[in-house]
Amino acid sequence: MSGKSFGISCCAAFVLSGCGHGTTIITKASATPSRSPVAVNALILGIDEVGRIAGVEGLTAAPSKHEPSHFPKPGAPEPCQPPYQDDLSFGTGWTQYRSEAYAASTSPGPGQASMMADILQAVAVYKDADAARAQFDRVDASLKACAALQDANYDYAVHRPDGTTLDGSTGSAAFSYRVKATAVVKVTALGLPDPERVTSEVQQHITD
Repeated sequence: MSGKSFGISCCAAFVLSGCGHGTTIITKASATPSRSPVAVNALILGIDEVGRIAGVEGLTAAPSKHEPSHFPKPGAPEPCQPPYQDDLSFGTGWTQYRSEAYAASTSPGPGQASMMADILQAVAVYKDADAARAQFDRVDASLKACAALQDANYDYAVHRPDGTTLDGSTGSAAFSYRVKATAVVKVTALGLPDPERVTSEVQQHITD
């Protein structure tokens, strides 16, 4: 990956293993594992469905995560950090959280070196729709502040097709945020020939 591509949480040290939908989550209210409500599990797409959307075979799942990861991008200005840091993407007000990362080695074509394709989904559920919207707006404000810096290394070219979606990309990576009811959803894809399409379609399948 280039220096402009996202050093996304799970990709630096993938320990690949299978995962299922009957996962547990950590709720901040109890700080103990509890069965994930439909609001979380129903929003996460399975590995086969993501593979079909991305057109990638042989995806493997990393262990599920139940708290947002903290992986700051060295040298990146603070307003430009959310695409790299899930803790900034989702804040501290969430009540339930789950993320899944799927990866596979792909070959761009004959004679070309293989590369890793990664698709990540993260869902945070908040106490109410207002709290979810407030977190989404904080991410939006941060990305606007990043754009105002006019730093070519962090030109995400954020597109806002409606009042609930933020789509951006840089290098070989793309990301999408969407707020829906009490949830904020983030999808990231990299190492694919069309990461913008993949993030958009995965996001649509999750939130439609």
